[in-house]
Amino acid sequence: MSTSIRLRQGEHIEVPNRNALPFRYIDRLGRGGSAAVDVVEDKASPHQRFAHKIFRPYYGPSLETFKQEVKNEIDIIKRLQSHPHIVKIHWSYACKNEMGMLLAPVASHGDLGGYLLEIEERGSMTLEERRVLVQSFGCLASGLAFIHSQIIRHKDIKPQNILVHEGHVMYTDFGIALDASNRSTTTTGTPRALTYRYCAPEVADHEARNRKSDVFSLGSVFVEILAVLVPEAAAIALDRTPYWQRIDQVRDSLNRLSAGGSELRNLFAIARKMLDPRSATRMATEVVVASLKDVRLPRSGPGYALFCGECESSNFVIPQRVRREGSSRTPEQSERSEQTHSRNTPQHTTTRIEAPAPPHIQKTTEMTEALVKLMQETLLPMECTSKYISIFWKVRDPNCTHILTSGSSGKVEKPCKDSMRTYDRWGGDGRILVTNAMRVERLVLTELGNSQVKMWCETCQKLHMRCFQAAPEHVARVIEKYARWMDQEPYHKDGKFRKGSRATEELRRLARD
Repeated sequence: MSTSIRLRQGEHIEVPNRNALPFRYIDRLGRGGSAAVDVVEDKASPHQRFAHKIFRPYYGPSLETFKQEVKNEIDIIKRLQSHPHIVKIHWSYACKNEMGMLLAPVASHGDLGGYLLEIEERGSMTLEERRVLVQSFGCLASGLAFIHSQIIRHKDIKPQNILVHEGHVMYTDFGIALDASNRSTTTTGTPRALTYRYCAPEVADHEARNRKSDVFSLGSVFVEILAVLVPEAAAIALDRTPYWQRIDQVRDSLNRLSAGGSELRNLFAIARKMLDPRSATRMATEVVVASLKDVRLPRSGPGYALFCGECESSNFVIPQRVRREGSSRTPEQSERSEQTHSRNTPQHTTTRIEAPAPPHIQKTTEMTEALVKLMQETLLPMECTSKYISIFWKVRDPNCTHILTSGSSGKVEKPCKDSMRTYDRWGGDGRILVTNAMRVERLVLTELGNSQVKMWCETCQKLHMRCFQAAPEHVARVIEKYARWMDQEPYHKDGKFRKGSRATEELRRLARD
């Protein structure tokens, strides 16, 4: 027997035969359609145990394709393993027509499906079990937001693919996950695999699907957790019909429970939005996280925290570029701000303060060079049109500015149904006609990029994308700067940049201005 192979973390190696594998079998954890999972221990360090996922031997004509598909799962887990609620990969191997990987940890309490079933069958839960379940809402949302931030879709979120280990939940089984870092996250056609009970309507109907399909699946998992935590919700999960097939009935029940007296009623409201049958209006993961951060349970202490300490103390909870519209850094600050505004500011006026760029918009060398490079690029045909650029801001949130580009004629439609103000220095409709408008827009977005946020609007029930944490005066100055530069005709008729002996340095000065 060979003993030369050692379990070196992060390695992927070719193994000549199964006898050369440097670990020994302990127990069987489970078996699926394409793989089995065993508990194994390192032969060199018996105290180290792993979950050994071994794929069924491949006997088809495309062995290299099979190996690449397994390698895809390995690479995805490696990219995601910095998050505390995603399983870690320790070692992987290929052995002729077989492939396997060692995962950590070996879950102390199995998967979430079994965990919930055990509590249901027992008819009661401990304080520790309640803490795990309540905390799982924030931790699972945080984990999925991180997965999506890496341009990856899980595509098979269900209780059986969520581990419970030492009081924490963890995503596992990325076997059909999609790494879309070099392609669109939207896919069409027949899904390669799916779990009908938890999949989104667009997945079941073989329609276009994207990261929001994961949100629907996670919303279904939330319903099953709530069904254990709140007895009145148990009937929703008892029906084994797929959630997408009875979505109206499920959402009606969630709506009723969100208006009831349960201390978790706000979680029913969030789950209902996650189960929106229309992908276009369904909540994005970062909005789910922000919504959970806004929830205030009536009590504090064990069993009443929606996020674990590791999530709370890290940058994984709310992506920095996302916040709730109308909300400031914390819910308490937001409430105080709105109370002060309602007392001191009439509803028909807005006080504006002339100010320099906030610190988070101060230009770096990298930003300056990116602006120079963009200005020197040949214009695209779509960028050679004159259009209007407009500035808006909400009356109740005057330090968040919206930018809208519209055609060269016609009325400008405000980007939000809420009460808004326009930049009156550009006239009554708050817009300015700009040459090569889409190039100007790209330059503005590059310069203001560090202040850009995505905001969920309760009034519109949609995510606003072109929003900046900056005063309208500052945004206007940036737009005007590049509009004046375009008036100097810096490009030839064919769209190429007019180079000059001092052009690059002049562009740097313009970018730094």
